[in-house]
Amino acid sequence: MGAVKEVLESTGMDFSYAYEDLVFLDHNAFLLQFAEKESEVLIHVNVDAKQDALALDIALLQERASEQNLVFLQGTTVQIV
Repeated sequence: MGAVKEVLESTGMDFSYAYEDLVFLDHNAFLLQFAEKESEVLIHVNVDAKQDALALDIALLQERASEQNLVFLQGTTVQIV
């Protein structure tokens, strides 16, 4: 969790809640899930997220994740309520 938290903080994002393998962010555009491989994190996108801003956020996360030897991968589409 420490490296993921550093990635989030470096992008100006923060998480509001972590539960088992899920990380819920302060905004609801997407959530993160730890994958089986320790260096991989899945990005699950909210169906209601604004796509233009979302693409920029994901690109920034992926860039910063690589600096921490992590890989942020596209997950599924979810509905976050």
